[in-house]
Amino acid sequence: LHTLKGTSPMQFVWACFGFESASVFAVLLVIILLEEPGSAKTKMLWSVVGFVGTFLTNVVRLEFLLLVEYFYGGNVLARAEAHSFSGYVLFFSWVIVFLYLFSRREAISRKIRSIRRRL
Repeated sequence: LHTLKGTSPMQFVWACFGFESASVFAVLLVIILLEEPGSAKTKMLWSVVGFVGTFLTNVVRLEFLLLVEYFYGGNVLARAEAHSFSGYVLFFSWVIVFLYLFSRREAISRKIRSIRRRL
């Protein structure tokens, strides 16, 4: 990666791709969906929403880490702090957003049906 302070070697390992956060989200999702009544179609839809959101959260995290490396390349402390905290902050933020949306799923469903009727 070419940074403001020169070239900085980047290496991505398995953990960089968010496997752990996707695994934690999968466990959370299984618990939620087993406890919640609903059709298989609805549960599958919410599973897709959840995993797409988890994937996009990890893409944002990787982009953030690349920006930190670009501006603070060579600063091991900045890199370590950004790497440590960005995953937790973004993942838990996504979980909160997902749980909020899931709790409002009936209202969301009504709004989508209303929009479909207008089209």
